This record gives sequence, C-alpha cells and structure tokens, in this order.
Amino acid sequence: MERRIHNLLLLIFASTMVACSSDDYVSVIPENSTALLSVDVPKLAESKKGVDARLIRVMFHVTSPDDCGIDMSQKLYVFENPDGTFGFVAGVKDEQQVGNWLTKMQQQGFCGRRLKQQEKQFAIINNLWVAAYDDHAFLVVGPVLPTAQPTMMRRMAKMLNGNSNIRETALFGKLESMTEPMVLVAQAHALPDQLVALCTLGAPADTPADKVLLSATITDNDCCLLFEGAPFSFDETIDAALKKAAQAYRPMNNKFIDLIPQDAIYTILANVNGKGFLPLLQDNKQLNAMLSGMSTKVDIDAFMGNVDGDMAFSFSGAEDNLRMRWAAEQSDDAQPLDQDSQRWLDNNSLLVGGDVVSSIPAKVKENIKDKRMATIINLAALKAEDTSDGDIEDNSIGLNLSLMPLGMFSDAQYLVFTLSDNIHE
Repeated sequence: MERRIHNLLLLIFASTMVACSSDDYVSVIPENSTALLSVDVPKLAESKKGVDARLIRVMFHVTSPDDCGIDMSQKLYVFENPDGTFGFVAGVKDEQQVGNWLTKMQQQGFCGRRLKQQEKQFAIINNLWVAAYDDHAFLVVGPVLPTAQPTMMRRMAKMLNGNSNIRETALFGKLESMTEPMVLVAQAHALPDQLVALCTLGAPADTPADKVLLSATITDNDCCLLFEGAPFSFDETIDAALKKAAQAYRPMNNKFIDLIPQDAIYTILANVNGKGFLPLLQDNKQLNAMLSGMSTKVDIDAFMGNVDGDMAFSFSGAEDNLRMRWAAEQSDDAQPLDQDSQRWLDNNSLLVGGDVVSSIPAKVKENIKDKRMATIINLAALKAEDTSDGDIEDNSIGLNLSLMPLGMFSDAQYLVFTLSDNIHE
C-alpha cells in the first residue's frame, strides 16, 4: 500500500507544477496504462487549489518556473503502467533549458548521471527515477532499480517517439470528459485496496480486474489530499451492479468521527444497514482481507447483522502486525454475540472506558463530515512505522518518501477518499 501511495503522491505533486502548450506529448502515454491523472494547471491556478510559486521552487529547485525549460500552460498527464511503475509527461518549451536545469539539479545532488541514447537525453533522479526528454516531451518513469534502468531507457526512447494510441482508449476518453482541474480515472486494481475497497462493492464475482474503475476529483486542502469519486464500469451490466451497491451507503451521522485514533494508519467509515450490507461484504475479497484480523476472532455475520448506522474500523501498527479497532451503531433488535466474539470486541473498541482516544485533526474531520463513506490514510503514521531495510518492495515507506524533494506535500498529512454523492450518470 505505502509504495503505491507515496509514488502516486510524488507524481500528483509534480503534476501540479507542469503542463504543455502542444498536445503531441499525449501520444507518449502508454495505451495500456491502468490509471491516468490529468492536471489543467491554468485552471488549477485560477481555482487556487494547489499551484504555488514556493512549491514550484521546491520541486524544480529554480527561482522561476521558466528556468526549467518545461512549458506550463496546459495539461499534464500522470499514468500508471501495468508493471506498477508510474510516470508523468510534460511538454518541452526549450530543450536546452531542460538540460541546463538538470545540470543544476545534478550539482545540487538531486540528479545523478546524465547520458544520451537514441537521440534522447536521459538523467537518473534520486537513484530510482529515470527522466528522458527531447524537443517536445519530458518524461519521468519509476521507481526503477539500477539494474533495470538500461532496459527502461530503451523503452522510454521508444515512448518519446509518440506512437501510442492512448487517445483512442476509453480510459482516456473518460478522463477528458471530466472538467475539474485535477482528475483521476483508474482501474480499481491499480490503486491501493485501502483506498478503494469500500466503493468497489457489488461487482459480479467473475468480473475481470480491469472492468471495475474509479473516477475522482483531487483537491489539495491544507493537511489533506482529497479524493472524491465513485466506481463505474464501461460494461453496462457491471456498472449497474456497482451503482446499486453504492446505494447501500447512507449519509453518516458523524457518530464516530471524533474516535478516529491519531496513530491510525488508515480508517474506513460508512453508514449502512448491516443486514443489507452483509452480502456485499461477503462477496468482496478486498474488504474481507482488510477485516481478516477481526473475522478470525468474531462472528462477522452476527456482528454485521447487528449494525444499523455509522461504523468505523481503524488500523494501527506495522502493516504485518496491524491492530484493528472498531465502533458501530447497533440496531434496535441487536442480538447477543458469543462470549469470544464479545470479549474481542470489548478489548478492541475505539471507546476506552467511555472516553475517546486522541483524535485526528479537525480539518480531516471536516472533509468527511456527512459523507456516505470515507477512507482516511495517515501518511505521518505510515512514515513513523517504517522499518526500512533498503529493498524497493519491502522498504516501501522510507524509500519512497526519500524520493520526494524536501517539503513536498509538507502540509498533506492525510489522504482522504470519499464517495461522491453523484454516482456516475
């Protein structure tokens, strides 16, 4: 989870900084991309939702955005590859200026070796990100281990030739139909389960992984990076099932917002009728996996049958040894649970002796209030739980935070995903 989150954060941040005045760079994006994010930088600046001169200076290590040779007048596209690597593409205003900028980055220790292959210029950024550019596009892909970087460079040289048919894909078409400054369309399996599990309920059991998608608007809101979106499918049958399942969520009563622990790595909240929600839960592998720590100790069917109203599940600790805590409103006809189930529930309640534990910041609470479903990911807690050993997969927290320039998303301590009230028309 942390690897994908932090790589995605890196690219979202970078995407708020760059765009291109010519759209020929779009054909650099692989047509088999599993996720696409677009940023209309001028529109973002007008809406005051994230473009900031200080952040541009931090990201590019330049006094003025014009000093890096990248055109900042239109859109940027971020993509995820099927192999799990991420990339972003921007237009080049001045190829020589891009080279000069990377030279300055190299002198400051942010950029590694530089080389030229197949008439394309390459640079290694922070050891694990490969940058490539020519006179029309600037491309970054990563993370890529040093041993795999020569192969990636050859692949990127071909990408810069612009032979992709990304414009003809349904994913790109959906993205371009959205009008907010920063928007995301992704196959659900390309995103962390913790971010999307609750909103992908209802798809038929035999649904291929690439048939369930998520679209969302993204807003930088002080300490939160907000995703507001909804599931959908290009398949009409699957889409209808997703929309029907989404109706199981009701506006929250905000009963447990103040109970979310400050040390929780992630928290999921919703308002449901447990009896109606249970079949959706039983058919959803991702949500079942998330609740496995509880379901092995508690009769989950009986527990969920008693729920009617808000419910919250918070997860703290190292990812391989998570502790789950819970809270839920009970129905009027709630039935007693077996002794083992009740003992576990009592020992892992979000309520401690009738008092609440220390809670998350007020700004986070504001962003989930009255929503029908919310997932909160605490980036500071992820960083605190890092026990890095240098492996690109296992050392996901510390490694990928180290890829971000100092100060990047300094105010974004939380990722917050909420289900849109406007389920796809």
